[in-house]
Amino acid sequence: MRCFRLSFIIRDIAGTAGALALLVSTAHAAAVGFSTQSTFSAAAAADSISLTTDNLDNVANASGLASVPRPGYTISTAAVPPTLFTTTNSAFCAGGANPSTGCAGGTFSQNAGVAQPFVFQFNSSVNAAGFELINGLPNTPAIASLPIMILDGVDAGTTVTLTGSYSNNSSGIPEGFFGIIDTGASFTKIQISATPGTLTGIDNVQFGASSVAPVPGPIVGAGVPGLILASGGLLGWWRRRQKMA
Repeated sequence: MRCFRLSFIIRDIAGTAGALALLVSTAHAAAVGFSTQSTFSAAAAADSISLTTDNLDNVANASGLASVPRPGYTISTAAVPPTLFTTTNSAFCAGGANPSTGCAGGTFSQNAGVAQPFVFQFNSSVNAAGFELINGLPNTPAIASLPIMILDGVDAGTTVTLTGSYSNNSSGIPEGFFGIIDTGASFTKIQISATPGTLTGIDNVQFGASSVAPVPGPIVGAGVPGLILASGGLLGWWRRRQKMA
């Protein structure tokens, strides 16, 4: 009889432990935005993300492009007619601490009442993406804020809106940095959008993937169902203990 009762106790404890395990849930790390190059780079290093930088110095002069393919990624727009361009105009592209001789750019357009954003499509999954945004014209108000939306992966639909921290480049054109890091899930596609008609340049694009496994999401069954199971198991164990007493 003691063995029989002991088996009940062990069974109940095991059931309770299993139910309590359902309650354990590691929070999914959220996407975080950065408006300075230094904080972005530091966060990437802390998260074991090795960044690749494309300074776009080897582009040619071209305009009316639907997409700009680059090593490791492509910038595209759905605007009709296409509004992307590449340029070697150093007065437009060169800037401050990161001078360059080439960059990509474009005009955010609006067709049929819908603003057409720029899309970054990476060739493989990444956890971080950032770029310098050039306002386009000398001594003009810079874009106050820029929404960056993740378009695929676990965090598809997540938008991080950043307030730009700008400084004028050598030609008096405001430049700011915008970046996003998502250690909880990888992505291959993001989009940026701004006020239609805004002329902007994109330079010094950075991206990379973490060498560390992503943080697991919530375990299925956590929450109220798990709590009910845990409570039931504990109650059953307590009642059997009372009967044996």
